[in-house]
Amino acid sequence: MSDNLKEVLQSVLAEALTPIHVRLDRMDDRFDRIEGRLDQMDDRFDRIEGRLDQMDGRFDRMEDRLDQMDGRLDQMETGFSSRLDRVEGRLDRMETDITEMKKDTALIPLVQQAVLEANNSINQLNDDVQILKDNQQTVINIQQEQQKILERLSVRSISHEADIAELRRIK
Repeated sequence: MSDNLKEVLQSVLAEALTPIHVRLDRMDDRFDRIEGRLDQMDDRFDRIEGRLDQMDGRFDRMEDRLDQMDGRLDQMETGFSSRLDRVEGRLDRMETDITEMKKDTALIPLVQQAVLEANNSINQLNDDVQILKDNQQTVINIQQEQQKILERLSVRSISHEADIAELRRIK
């Protein structure tokens, strides 16, 4: 082929291919921009992945803390359970004591009645003792008066006997 033809063909092809080259250049620019965006997205994903790794580490630490807390709660539950068992035992003993106290308390009115009756009997006995003391004093006073009368009568009787004896001598 001749150089001329070659030049014409190149010029026709160049004119025909120019819009394709322009399009390809624009597409290449677009791909560059897309590639830039993809690089930015890749950077973002890397940062997100870093944040996720940090979050994963935090979650691991939180899980460890929760495990520790769970252990502590288990210990506390065991401690509370044993304390609760002791408290329940104490409550059972207290209920038994209260039941016994109620039984004993039920007897209180009977005991009070018996004490009241005994107190009334004691008061009556005290009154009777006072009456007996008063009567005894009266008897003692009467006896003393009678003793005086007997002494006077005895003196009179001796005096009369002396008078009678003297009258008998005189006769």
